[in-house]
Amino acid sequence: MPQLKISLLPARARKTNEYRSLKGGEKYEVAESNPMLGWRGISRYVSAKYEPAFRLECKAIKSIRDDGLNNVWVMLPFARTIWEVKRAL
Repeated sequence: MPQLKISLLPARARKTNEYRSLKGGEKYEVAESNPMLGWRGISRYVSAKYEPAFRLECKAIKSIRDDGLNNVWVMLPFARTIWEVKRAL
């Protein structure tokens, strides 16, 4: 089998206003005065509200890797604190 190049899969890092602008997004996303500093990146993944969905995404990626595509790597964006990174891992 030929050597595969690493394929970097960025985890979703959209801001709340970007999710709110999607059809139906206002039902699920809060309105923030400054979305650049708000609920996004790893802080979203480790929140009680979103963590189950993030874990499901991780299981899907693990399944891909278990099927032999071990060149797929995940990038965790917008980390504010070390504890968030540790929790996400």
